[in-house]
Amino acid sequence: MTVRPVSTVVAAAACLLSTSALSRLFDGTLWWMRPVVIAVVVAVATATLGRLLRLPVAAAILLSLAGLVGTVTVLCARGTALLGVVPTAGTVRTLRALIADGSSDISRLAAPVPHRPGLVVLTVVGIYLVVMVVDLIVVTLDRPALGGLPLLALYAVSAAILPGGVGTVPFLLGAASFVALLLLDGRLAFGRWGRTVSDAGRGRGEREAFGGRLTVNALGVALAALLVAVAVPLGLPSLDGEGLVSRKGGYGAGDGPSSASVVQPIVSVSQQLHASKQVPLFSVRSQTPRYLRLTALENFDGQLFTLRALNATRDNRVSEGLPKPRLGGTTAQVSADIAVTTRFKELYLPVPGIPTKIKGLTGDWRLAAPTGTIFSTRTSTAGVRYQVDATVPNPTRAELAAATGPAPAELAVDTALPDNLDPRLRQLVESITHNARTPYEKVYAIQQHLRGPLFTYDLAGAPTTQEGALAEFLFESHRGYCEQFASAMTVLVRMLGLPARVAIGFVPGEQQADGSYLITNRQAHAWPEVWFPSVGWVSFEPTRRSDGATAAPSYAPAGIDDPDGAAAPPGEQSASGAQPLPAPVQVPMPSAGANPDDPTATHPRPRARTPTPPPASLPG
Repeated sequence: MTVRPVSTVVAAAACLLSTSALSRLFDGTLWWMRPVVIAVVVAVATATLGRLLRLPVAAAILLSLAGLVGTVTVLCARGTALLGVVPTAGTVRTLRALIADGSSDISRLAAPVPHRPGLVVLTVVGIYLVVMVVDLIVVTLDRPALGGLPLLALYAVSAAILPGGVGTVPFLLGAASFVALLLLDGRLAFGRWGRTVSDAGRGRGEREAFGGRLTVNALGVALAALLVAVAVPLGLPSLDGEGLVSRKGGYGAGDGPSSASVVQPIVSVSQQLHASKQVPLFSVRSQTPRYLRLTALENFDGQLFTLRALNATRDNRVSEGLPKPRLGGTTAQVSADIAVTTRFKELYLPVPGIPTKIKGLTGDWRLAAPTGTIFSTRTSTAGVRYQVDATVPNPTRAELAAATGPAPAELAVDTALPDNLDPRLRQLVESITHNARTPYEKVYAIQQHLRGPLFTYDLAGAPTTQEGALAEFLFESHRGYCEQFASAMTVLVRMLGLPARVAIGFVPGEQQADGSYLITNRQAHAWPEVWFPSVGWVSFEPTRRSDGATAAPSYAPAGIDDPDGAAAPPGEQSASGAQPLPAPVQVPMPSAGANPDDPTATHPRPRARTPTPPPASLPG
């Protein structure tokens, strides 16, 4: 097995250039690019060492895999390894936990994702394996042209996640990589066939001229192919109406007739909750402070709720007006003036209830009707200010009790459950609702069970992404925060055959001296919504937070078993939406010239009973 230095260098360069396809998936560069470069160097070095030692192919692959283990250990679990290099049992446990965290981050975080250790592990492993395969095909098997196929996988990942495309520069770098592999393939093919018959009778000068003309012709063909490869995608339509290669650098929702689409967006608000300090997100002026809603999660895989793809045509632009809500029960009207800080960079617009009119909003914002989400693929919420009028469902208990009947077919996604759920869940539903007659009474009974003294609000509750976490929360620990409570109630309600989903947003914030309400990362929240015939989607509140920010609504008030209801006089209910707020505390907004990372920019109030939220979680 020969070393083949030229082929090795070309293959390594092609791999490095092609990693640029991942650049728009990550927020920042050095935290993921540095480990990727190290992984490429180690993968190429171990493969080259195997060829120098003339190892069989199988042995060379094992040597490369050993290099992968060592690379991941040094980069991501050095503290658990002997001498920082040799893996131990602790290294295995650490890497398994990081891989699980990385998988969770992939399902939760929207691109561009922030620096997360689990994502570093997955990226390093993926890039290393791609380099191994490319080196094997290009150098060992002597087939450079086929080496472009594994590199295409890097672009396929980005293209599948980012409808706007990988970007022009990564596309050009990838095209240059493939052209280099094609030139190498031609060079090797010419070397294998040898000189042409007519070349035998030519002089040395003629042979050199022939070689020179061959090189020039090859480069000309490659340049023409590259120009065509760039020009054609720019002119072809794509899902976002902007061409296969994005020309605007965003997610891509053009002004044309095509639809704006975000493929499997995740609740990116969780990215704002990694910092341990309290961060101001936006302020609200309203006579009646309400929950502010971003979106709703409908897809459930047995462990995690995620948001289905959002789609909206140009007719669904907010600037074109919003549809009138179709609600059958009693409603309340609310108006709010919302000013967002530059720290809150999200694709989803926080609004109270069902918005009917929005003023002052700039940019291409659209309404995804199935989930009631106002989103944008071209801009973010950072720094925007707008006024919103909204309708809030406020049905009476009698209206909900009378709301019976089948759910429409389009809500099938909101009743779907996997087949592998713990069988104890259905027994629990039957036990909780055995005295209830109507669907509303059953839903109310589930809420009250979760708000009862058996369950404790705890920010250190088990993550919802671990296998069996739902059953552990309901049957063993009985401790969790908003994600556990909202997810558990949604699943139990679906077992009744009723449509239910998990809403994501914020509870009312802390009132300031000027009368406004400040919303920080501490107010992030998740709660269930249940659909009733002739009424529509109605919010419930199974989470009983210690600060009183999550009071039960009037149509599902705190009962005798609810600690929040124990102090209330018999028959007295809390007003819908007018939930008790924490004591007014002044939390200054950062000034225009302040450093957003300066811990003195905000002054969070002391919280004796509320620990710091864990990373990648919604401290509801």
